[in-house]
Amino acid sequence: MATPTTPFFPWSDDFSLKNQVIDGQHQQIVKLLGELHESVVNNELKTARVKILTHLYDSSKAHFAFEEQLLRLHRCPRYLLHKAAHEGLAHALKGLREEVVSGERKLTVEYVELIRLWLIDHFGEFDRAGASFLSDEPPKAANGADRPTAREP
Repeated sequence: MATPTTPFFPWSDDFSLKNQVIDGQHQQIVKLLGELHESVVNNELKTARVKILTHLYDSSKAHFAFEEQLLRLHRCPRYLLHKAAHEGLAHALKGLREEVVSGERKLTVEYVELIRLWLIDHFGEFDRAGASFLSDEPPKAANGADRPTAREP
C-alpha cells in the first residue's frame, strides 16, 4: 500500500524503453494511476475519480496509437499481439469508466491495483520485447555495427 512517502506506483528505470516520448507517456500513465489510487483511498467525490479515470483512458489511447504506429513502421513481428493487449486495456478502462459514471460500479483500490498489475506485465512482456523497435537509439547488428535504417519484416 502506498504511504505519504512511497508512491503507489513508482516509476522505475527498469520500465524505460530508451525512447523519450514513449517513456514520458508511460510516466504520465503511471502518474495518473497514482492519482487515481490516491483519489480512491481518500474517498474523493465520484466526479474527481471519473475525471482522473477519463484522463487515464484518453492518455492511454493516445499512447497506444503512438506506440502502435512505431511498431507498424518498424514491422515489429509481435505487432498484432501488442495491439490486442492495448485494445484489451482500453476496452476495460472505457467500460470501468462507464460503469462508475452510471453508478453501476464503485471504483475500488482493487480495480486500481489490477490496472497497475496490467501495466507492469505489459511493460515487461510486450514493451520490453518490442524495445528495439521503439528505442531512440539506432539498432545495432550482432557485431555492433550500425544496421541499415530499413527493417525487414
